[in-house]
Amino acid sequence: MAEQKWLNNTSVKLCLFVIAGALTFCLVPITQKLHSLYSQCNLNDLQIQRALKRLQVDQMNYLNGKGNGKFSSQFMDLVPPSPSEDHFYFSRVYTTMSKSHFCGYILGPMKLTEKTDSQPATFSVIAYPAKPRGFLGTKFFQSGSDCYYIDQTGVLRHSGSPTLLPDANSPPVEYPDL
Repeated sequence: MAEQKWLNNTSVKLCLFVIAGALTFCLVPITQKLHSLYSQCNLNDLQIQRALKRLQVDQMNYLNGKGNGKFSSQFMDLVPPSPSEDHFYFSRVYTTMSKSHFCGYILGPMKLTEKTDSQPATFSVIAYPAKPRGFLGTKFFQSGSDCYYIDQTGVLRHSGSPTLLPDANSPPVEYPDL
């Protein structure tokens, strides 16, 4: 009976209401920030996928143009020619890619082979998250959720894991409209 009287007290109910409101007020910004971090991880994945697809296109243009049948080992060689609308943007992108991580990803070195009598020239590059582990096993505070691989074929592949490196035998990414 004493417990019921305590719960029926209006000031106790008001106090509990105020505490619940304060907790909600404090937790909403935290959950919004966590959602933002989760969304950033997904955005990083999409941006690196697009950048790798563009890298492959620029490598093929280099191979068939000023590369004289060779792929470039330098990102800056791939920048489109100067008055093009892509020149400024890709000079920044490739500068960033060559010096540090890009969109939460680190690019492994480009692997190149020259053309021989029996094989064409090849290139490949891997991108992996700068922060592969999130908070308590989630995507929160994780910079990317997958590792990617692309080569001269233009097929973007992934490992399905932020810690497992893909290769030419890994499954393709199922986003055809990159």
